[in-house]
Amino acid sequence: IERTSAGDASEDALDEVERLASVVDDAPLSLEIADVSGIAVVGTPAWRAAVARWLVLQMATEVPPSLLTIEVRSDDPDSWDWTKWLPHRGSVGPVHVVVIDDDALDPAAVARLAARGAQPDTLVVWLGDDRSAAPSSCDVVLDGSGLLFAGTGQVVAPVEVDSVDIVLADRWARALAPLVEAVPAGRGARAVPAAVGI
Repeated sequence: IERTSAGDASEDALDEVERLASVVDDAPLSLEIADVSGIAVVGTPAWRAAVARWLVLQMATEVPPSLLTIEVRSDDPDSWDWTKWLPHRGSVGPVHVVVIDDDALDPAAVARLAARGAQPDTLVVWLGDDRSAAPSSCDVVLDGSGLLFAGTGQVVAPVEVDSVDIVLADRWARALAPLVEAVPAGRGARAVPAAVGI
């Protein structure tokens, strides 16, 4: 847009349009997980579980089990029981998503599991209530009030993170259960989706 003169009456209107268009409320934000080794989901137990369900279900929907294995370590197996329906549980895909939702695990065990996130074929999703307790391999921290890129310290706030309740997660996983790949994906294909919506 070209401005004509400094005193033009339309200049104020143009300034207002620029101001209004500079921010888009409720626009989707994608997390580029292909370059992430770990995601820490920090908050109340109910909130962090709902967010983690959303992340896991997106990956399970977008990536076939021949390319993705989902593993869950939880001290509350009932809250993750719905994942038994995912064909990705127990599969032998070359990329692993390891969900750690276990407050009972000692810090050394969490560190060993989280260290797997440093491997190029593993993504760790850690759930906890304290950001400072997040494993160092978690590049991204979702805490409900913002998105912290731990590697750079950049905070994008505020963001509204999507979540899925356990009833919908169970229905979603059961819907995926009977699906069979027509032709299993090749090992050389990209397994982790480039981005997931948060």
